[in-house]
Amino acid sequence: MKPPKSLNSLFFFSAFIFLFTTSCKENSEPAPEPSFTEDVAVEMTKQALTFERGGLLTHFDNSINILDRFLTPENCGAKKDTTLAKRYSGLTGSSSYDLKLNWNLTCVNKQPSKVNFSSSGASGFDGIMLASAGKTTSAFEVSGLEASSTEYFIKQAVQEGSYTSAFKDQPFIKGKTILNSTNIVMDKKTRKIKSGVVHLNIEIEQKKPSRYQGQVTFNGNNTATLMLNNGKSYTIRL
Repeated sequence: MKPPKSLNSLFFFSAFIFLFTTSCKENSEPAPEPSFTEDVAVEMTKQALTFERGGLLTHFDNSINILDRFLTPENCGAKKDTTLAKRYSGLTGSSSYDLKLNWNLTCVNKQPSKVNFSSSGASGFDGIMLASAGKTTSAFEVSGLEASSTEYFIKQAVQEGSYTSAFKDQPFIKGKTILNSTNIVMDKKTRKIKSGVVHLNIEIEQKKPSRYQGQVTFNGNNTATLMLNNGKSYTIRL
């Protein structure tokens, strides 16, 4: 015996409503929040540190350029500033920065003794793994200015960057990197970092905030080792 047409109609109508409401529920669900992984932490460390990405080593190099031009007794006690802008393209991507650099030369017996630098501005990087843009600040002291010294000593180096980034095909994430060091040694002739340790802190703004901490040790051979607090290590080419 066949069911009445009214029951058939009710069955198909109910099935349609179920499918429609299920589809709407699925489409109305918010997009999943991007996952913050160690890969992101490593890429953000590279950006905050390396020269070709406008990182801390870029700030050091800019300061040495200032020393080459103004390291004279006539500038003892001078407090000056300059604006720096650069675009760079390399194998891993392209970077840019626009910075205001302030510096103050201290002398002893009219001989240059140390220079204090501070800078602030904008920087960005567009690479294969990570693209980001944001603000950056730094402050550090350079000594070893005597002609008899073959090395520069960089102390109290602090760099802080706040970036909006996109990692691979993930949505944008907001984060902050903080680098802090007191014992960087740079060869005057080659401008290469010979030794030193940078303490690292990365914070990511999410519903469940993420944080990675660790340190970067300069190896003296154009590489550095990133050691995260979870015990994992990565090699960074400078």
